[in-house]
Amino acid sequence: MKIDPNEIDANFQLGRIALQQGRIKDAFPHLQKVVEQNEKYCSSEILRELGLMYLLNKQYADARRELAMYIERRSYDPEGSTTTARRWSGWPAGAGS
Repeated sequence: MKIDPNEIDANFQLGRIALQQGRIKDAFPHLQKVVEQNEKYCSSEILRELGLMYLLNKQYADARRELAMYIERRSYDPEGSTTTARRWSGWPAGAGS
């Protein structure tokens, strides 16, 4: 099945699926395309997914930046805050500071 390579939702979902399957390198181009088109896509959830991707790739400073923006935009979202806090608690001391 062919998709429009610029379709924002298709790229978001393909990026999320790749992350869930542990295919970080495959996730990046899809998630990056979404951010380039609309960084507030899906109520800024794209930032959460990018943060997770960077965290899994041990790019702690990038992960912290994306997750901090996500929390700032969605401070009302307890799921986002607790998920992010849980992820940060497992980081090596001083990572991403």
